Amino acid sequence: MYEYSIGALKIKTTKCNYFEATGRDGQTYLLELPASMPVFMGGLRIGATLSVIGAVVGEFVGADRGLGFLINVGRGEYDTALVFVAVFTLIAMALLLYGVVVWLETRLLWWQRKPRQTNLIGE
Repeated sequence: MYEYSIGALKIKTTKCNYFEATGRDGQTYLLELPASMPVFMGGLRIGATLSVIGAVVGEFVGADRGLGFLINVGRGEYDTALVFVAVFTLIAMALLLYGVVVWLETRLLWWQRKPRQTNLIGE
């Protein structure tokens, strides 16, 4: 909700005045929602990666299975390989979630794609 309000504040008043003057409905769907999507997707990128950290911390505190529990078991048994496997699995999960959000962002925010740059000869 916070991201939506920040994105909605970035809308120029001239665009809002156009919607009011022409009597068009759907200001929320046609104006406010697309303006807030970049900020929302940025928050989703951060939240997707931090959710992995939150899950592991929850498993450290009190769980009997999961990667956080596996790290605790590996630490207790001095099994460095087990700890590294669990940590690299968590890294892969965080990167995968981040990649999914970036892919989703390129699909949903198609109007913000940067044009392909050409070299000096125009190829």
